[in-house]
Amino acid sequence: MDITCLGENQYKLKSKKGSLEVTLGEKVEIVSGGNTNSPFVIRQPGEYEVDGISVFAYAATGGIAALVQVDDIKIFCLANIIDDSVIEDQETVDVVLLSCDNVGSKDLVEMIGKIEPSYVVPAGSKEFITKFVSTFEHTAREMPKLSLTKATINAEITDVVILTG
Repeated sequence: MDITCLGENQYKLKSKKGSLEVTLGEKVEIVSGGNTNSPFVIRQPGEYEVDGISVFAYAATGGIAALVQVDDIKIFCLANIIDDSVIEDQETVDVVLLSCDNVGSKDLVEMIGKIEPSYVVPAGSKEFITKFVSTFEHTAREMPKLSLTKATINAEITDVVILTG
């Protein structure tokens, strides 16, 4: 799976099964079978599956939080703090795409500590991303895309990756 940045809070997830475009807090669009003219758009809470791509959308302040599962990789797409009960329902989360613009950095760091992902990809304005990374006390590396397979994910550590694009 490849994750690339399309804009300040927008990401593209490309997998073997299809691709998704995520606007953090607003929507998830699934494009499968090469049909780019009519993507499946998710804007409401619920459970969805399209061509082997599963999305669990949860109500969140100001929109939705989405857990995407594809190619045996779980990606949480978050624009705000989510309830602890939602976090507790997840066994393992591999990647968190996280908007840093709407919430204080300390609250985001606390939430990430509960989720314990292998990768955190902060999104939003450069100022808020820098503040989040400083508060999280991890070094961050910049790259144009994050390429993952289940075999390459190290569950023992959390890497911070800033996607440039």
